[in-house]
Amino acid sequence: GNLDLVTVALNLYTQGVHPQLNLSNLMEIRNIYERNTRMTVHPRHPYAGDLVFTAFSGSHQDAIKKGMDKLDKTPGAVWEVPYLPIDPSDIGRTYEAIIRINSQSGKGGVAFVLERENGYEMPKRMHPEFGEHVGKVADKLGRELTPVEIFDLFRKDYLERSTPLRLETYEVVARRADHEEVEMTAFVNHDGRMKKIAGIGNGPISAFVQALENAGLKDFNVLEFRQHSLSTGSGAQAACYIEIKRTSDQRHIWGVGVDSNIEMAGLKALVCAWNRAR
Repeated sequence: GNLDLVTVALNLYTQGVHPQLNLSNLMEIRNIYERNTRMTVHPRHPYAGDLVFTAFSGSHQDAIKKGMDKLDKTPGAVWEVPYLPIDPSDIGRTYEAIIRINSQSGKGGVAFVLERENGYEMPKRMHPEFGEHVGKVADKLGRELTPVEIFDLFRKDYLERSTPLRLETYEVVARRADHEEVEMTAFVNHDGRMKKIAGIGNGPISAFVQALENAGLKDFNVLEFRQHSLSTGSGAQAACYIEIKRTSDQRHIWGVGVDSNIEMAGLKALVCAWNRAR
C-alpha cells in the first residue's frame, strides 16, 4: 500500500515510542531507495528530505536557537526544541542546515550561525544591529548567505575596524593598593596623527574612556560590556563586546574586540565601537 513505514516509525519515535527499527542511517537508506527505484525523495519529505531540518523563517530560527540554548544536555534527557520533533543526529543528520540565512531571516538565526560556526556569542541586544546588516547583503545578492560569508561580514564590520582611531600602545598603573583605581597612558593614532592620551578610572576601560574625553575624542557613553572565551587552554582568545550611545544623535553602536589578553580585547572593542560610530 501507500503507507510510509519510515514516517510512521519516526512519528512514533517523536512520541517516545521506539519502533524497534534502526533508522540511525536514514540518509543511507534514502540513497539506496533512490538508486533502486530511480525515484527521488522530496526536499520537504518528513525526516529524510533535504530541507526538513532547515528553517528560513526568522521566528522559527529564533525559536530553534532559544530551544537549543535551553536544551538539557544530560544523557537520556527529553528532546525539546521547537520545530524539531527529533534530534537530527539520531537519524544520521546534522545541525549544519538547521538555519539558512536569506533576506527574510531573523536576527536570531544569524546569531545562531555565528555562534555555532565561529564561537561568537553576541549579546542579545547586539542581534538586531548585525542581523539587519546581514539581511541587507542577502537581499542585495538575492540569495542565501553561507556561514563563511556571514563571518566574513562580521569580521569586516567589527574585527577589522582600525580607522580613524587605532590604539598603538598603552600602560596601566594601579593608583591604589586594591587596584580599584588605575591610571592609563596610551598612544593612539587618530586620522594618521599620533597622540598621547591619559586618564583615570576604576579599570582599564573606564580609564581609557576618560583618556579619550580628556583628548576631546569622547562623544559617547558606555552602556554594556560582555566577554567570553573563544576557546580553552592557556592560549585561549577572549571576545569582548561593548555597546555605546553617541551623545550627538543617541545612536546605539556595538564594537567587538578579540585578543589573548582580555584587557586588550576590551580596549579593542571600545575602539571598534568608536570607529563604527563614524
